[in-house]
Amino acid sequence: RGAYLVDAHYDWLLCLRPEEALSEALEAALFQWKQQDPGDAACFSLNIREETPTGWKPADRETRLVNRNRINWTSEIPPYDCDAAVLPGDLIRFRTP
Repeated sequence: RGAYLVDAHYDWLLCLRPEEALSEALEAALFQWKQQDPGDAACFSLNIREETPTGWKPADRETRLVNRNRINWTSEIPPYDCDAAVLPGDLIRFRTP
């Protein structure tokens, strides 16, 4: 926890858990985001789509793309920022990794 912030080579970090993957739409959005200047944004939130025993369902948004120089956190993932812009696409969360 937190040590990866010091060791990271780049300022922007995309935080994922082992059971998560990018949807094609989110992958495309990140590619486009990478080509643009994020301006003074400190972070971006992602929509979460979660696998359940009965199928897929939307889950609460989470802030996962963060500028490590502008946000510091000690938990496993950054805290949710309700004012952060939301990137298109979904972060897919599987029931098992």
